[in-house]
Amino acid sequence: MFAKNNASEFLQRQHPAHPAPLERINQPVVLMVTVGLRVPHPLHSLDNPIFHAALLQAWKRAPEWQVGWYVIMPDHLHCFCTPGQPIRMAMVTWCRKWKSLTTAALTNPAWRWLPNCWDTQMRNREHYVEKLAYVQRNPVRKQLMTQSGQWPYQGIVHEIRW
Repeated sequence: MFAKNNASEFLQRQHPAHPAPLERINQPVVLMVTVGLRVPHPLHSLDNPIFHAALLQAWKRAPEWQVGWYVIMPDHLHCFCTPGQPIRMAMVTWCRKWKSLTTAALTNPAWRWLPNCWDTQMRNREHYVEKLAYVQRNPVRKQLMTQSGQWPYQGIVHEIRW
């Protein structure tokens, strides 16, 4: 029997689950992906033009998933992705690929990536719009800017149409 009276008796998940995206009739497959740093370095954060350029180049060299809107924060980044090729690469494999390409382009950065990524499939257009607004407000919530449109480390690589 799996029922437990005490919630603390359940094991806590140590790694994010990566279920295969669901195909839905007349809806695109869109995932929100979050990738973070193992231990952020106070002098070497992701929110800089050199990292930004290396990341965009890595995404171009990893076309298995296409990035729509993205936001780079000092210690993590969010992006929305849709399949770029008919044969899908697993999200965790794709993230490993572009993280490796980005790191190689930066030649020994002071920080290290977390070994995994978090991905959430958007259920419908409303869910996508809600998560997009959350991601766009991230620089304001973290008091890096007063208006989200001012943040220079965000943009759109490919348009995702819902």
